[in-house]
Amino acid sequence: MVNGIFELNLFVKESNLKVAYLLILKSNQYDSVYDKVISQVETWQSLGVDVKLFLITNEIVKHPNVEVISPSFTWSLARKLKQVIDCFSPDIIYHRMWVLPTLLVPLFFSNYKLVAELNTDTDAEIKLQRSSSLKGFITYVYNLVTKPFYHRCLSAVVSVTKELSTSVSVGNVAIVPNSIDIEGFKYRKEVNSSLSILFVGTPGLMWHGLDILNQLAKATNGTLQFHVVGMERDVLSDPAENIHFHGYLPMDEYADIAKRCSVGMGTLALHRKGMKEACPLKVREYLAAGLPVILPYEETAFLDEEPSWILKINSSQDVLDSKTITNVVKFTQKVQKVVVEQHDVARFIDSHQIERKRVAFMKTLMGIE
Repeated sequence: MVNGIFELNLFVKESNLKVAYLLILKSNQYDSVYDKVISQVETWQSLGVDVKLFLITNEIVKHPNVEVISPSFTWSLARKLKQVIDCFSPDIIYHRMWVLPTLLVPLFFSNYKLVAELNTDTDAEIKLQRSSSLKGFITYVYNLVTKPFYHRCLSAVVSVTKELSTSVSVGNVAIVPNSIDIEGFKYRKEVNSSLSILFVGTPGLMWHGLDILNQLAKATNGTLQFHVVGMERDVLSDPAENIHFHGYLPMDEYADIAKRCSVGMGTLALHRKGMKEACPLKVREYLAAGLPVILPYEETAFLDEEPSWILKINSSQDVLDSKTITNVVKFTQKVQKVVVEQHDVARFIDSHQIERKRVAFMKTLMGIE
């Protein structure tokens, strides 16, 4: 441990650990998050962890390690959740960190250790959206008031990046980036792909930088094509002719589009949240599919290495310079027929390697050898 931060490179084969994983899934548009969590649960189980996912959703989900809890009035739901978790009697309750979830409050007064996974700079993200709506402002004020209590109740935090690990006031912090099950991934890039760039995004998130992608598209019209999944054309006032919008599609439906693209593009405007480093799921999905990637930020998986199938570009401003645009075109042309091999990318992002570190950290918290 260095300065309260755990750097873990341990291998875990057996475990007496029991973990309740809590996930609130508000929409089927969060397929990537659900897929990631299921991959974590299944990998932890393969490492000997007794784990169950408690999923709060209106969706119909059938999985042997998932218990679905239908949403209801907040305090009724909180009581119901405590009852089912008490029946499971875990050592640790693991959840994704955001603002204080009121349904967790009854569990704060139990003997369970609460571990939160930090995927974003919550304060910066909420601050960025506070003026966009009344809900955004209320969330901002709520977070200011409840954050100190929330953090005091946490036993530990698992941060997905080094940069994020410094944004929380919790004693025990581990750094374990996002991972993905590459062996079971749903599609693979086709060798005869067209000269095009895939971008998966979410409407309303300014740091995704769709406006910057639009600049790039206009500057490369006649050379590159762009496919945007997750957004409609009307999110831009003046969309480039060479951007094709496909709206929200589950992965099974956008796979045919994605596998014909040359490369995948990461988030373009992380600087709007005052951040430089990230490890988004969409980039792991691109790589698992064999797509080379363009990274407009510091990617946690590649802080120390830069394989030939990634291109790092500077996107710390709202305007891309001509050199960056030229580099994007040259890279896309160079890797048009390149399919990234799974064995080459496994050590950077594969869940079977990365999740061992997360399990090792949780075992350390429980004093399990």
